[in-house]
Amino acid sequence: MKINKFISLIFFLMLSTTTNAALINRGNGMIYDNVLDITWLADAGLARSTFNDNLDWWEAQQWATDLEYSNFTDWRLPNMDVNGDGVFADCRFMTTTENECRDNEYDYLFSQYGINRNNPGDFINIGSLHYWSGTENPVFPDLAYLLNLETGFRGTTSKITTNRNALAVHDGDIAAVPLPAAVWLFGSGLIGLAGFARRKKA
Repeated sequence: MKINKFISLIFFLMLSTTTNAALINRGNGMIYDNVLDITWLADAGLARSTFNDNLDWWEAQQWATDLEYSNFTDWRLPNMDVNGDGVFADCRFMTTTENECRDNEYDYLFSQYGINRNNPGDFINIGSLHYWSGTENPVFPDLAYLLNLETGFRGTTSKITTNRNALAVHDGDIAAVPLPAAVWLFGSGLIGLAGFARRKKA
């Protein structure tokens, strides 16, 4: 009876981890956002260290496109208009709901999770420069959106501006334990518990 209760508790805990909003450190320099279903690169200084200078928007885009990290490709710059409706969600305003804020990946990181230079969480090397997003200004395409992870500034600037930084993100939970493996581990644990219970009765 106690074994059954213990198994039920474990199963409940496994399910509950998928329902709580959180940034989950997957290790190997990757952090998963289980609300937006994206994986952040934890090293917020990797782009500048790679280029050894301050990036313009085109360099930032190319860096993210070419990035191969922990054997994963298909990285990109964060999106500040996920649904592509041309409306910029500014999470500082009380009228912007949490659900509306999900349309802005950078701002969700800064405003909802409170990640910034002084409170980096599991991120490292967050700089004082503005960070490029992959989102262009829909009215003035020579401009692109950015966010400062120190001051919280949001806005647009010319794509050719070089005094900027970049951070990469990947769609999905790429660093998670594959589901079949997780099920196998869970099943192995149940088999072990069952065997232990039999030996105890014997």
